[in-house]
Amino acid sequence: MTAYIVQVSLGDTPQGTLEYRTIFAVGMLLFIGTFGLNLVSAWLRERFREDARERRPDPIVARIASDPCQARLPGAGDSSAC
Repeated sequence: MTAYIVQVSLGDTPQGTLEYRTIFAVGMLLFIGTFGLNLVSAWLRERFREDARERRPDPIVARIASDPCQARLPGAGDSSAC
């Protein structure tokens, strides 16, 4: 499609002819197609990102919740509580 636009626009195409108008028609098709694919990819990305969050808990949060003493940093406060 882009090659067609370049091919037609390189020559002396008079304004208002069918060839001149097809440049803009093909450009609009490219824009609509790209925009549509971006919308679909954004929808899919959000859908699968939400599914992944629901299925798999964050490993660090799960470790802290199960045993808070393992998640402590060395030298951070009183160690007698653990």
